[in-house]
Amino acid sequence: MKTIQTETESTIRERGSKFYGFLFPCNSVDSFELKLEELKNHYPDATHHCSAYRIISEQIIEYSNDDGEPSGTAGLPILNTLKSAELVNIGAVVVRYYGGSKLGKAGLIDAYSISISECINIATIGDLQKVFRLKISYDYAQESHIKQIIHTLKLTESEQEFTETVTKIIQGPIQKENDCVRLFEAVSYLGVSFELLDHIFVMN
Repeated sequence: MKTIQTETESTIRERGSKFYGFLFPCNSVDSFELKLEELKNHYPDATHHCSAYRIISEQIIEYSNDDGEPSGTAGLPILNTLKSAELVNIGAVVVRYYGGSKLGKAGLIDAYSISISECINIATIGDLQKVFRLKISYDYAQESHIKQIIHTLKLTESEQEFTETVTKIIQGPIQKENDCVRLFEAVSYLGVSFELLDHIFVMN
C-alpha cells in the first residue's frame, strides 16, 4: 500500500468544461469531510464537487460520490483511479464547471479519471507502513537505559514531556512490537512503566 506526502492539484478542460482535481492525504473520514467542505466553500459556484476516498484503519474504507453527475461517471472513476495506484489514506475531489456541452458517460468517466491521474503523476508517493505506538514513563536517572532500547530497535520518538518524570511516545514497525515490550518489561524493576497505545499507518 502507498500514500502521498502533500496535496497536489490539476486542471483540465474538456469541450468547454473545466475540471479542477485535488488529491490530498487524509487518515480519517472527518479530515476528508473538512477538506471537501473547504473546497465547496472555495468553489461555491461550481456545477459539481465529486469525490472519493480510501482510508485504512484495521481495514480499508472506500467511498465515492457523483454529486449530481450520472451514476457511476464521476465518484467511481475517481475511486478506481485511487485503487489502481494502490493509494490509501487518501482523499480526492474534482470540481467541475459545466461548459455548455454534454460529454456523455464515457467522456465524463475519462475526464474525472484523468483529473486525478494527473494529480497522482506529480505526487510524492511512499510506501505505507504499519507501526505500533507505545507510551513510556520513567525517572530521569533511567534515560540511558531508555535511549539504549530505542537505539537497539531503531524506534522513533514522536512526543515527549519532561516534568517530575519523563514521558515519551515512541513508535516502530509492527514486527518489532514484541521485542519492544520484552525489553521494557526487563527494565520495569527500575520504575519504568509503559502502555501500548495503538497501531497506525505512516509513510515509510
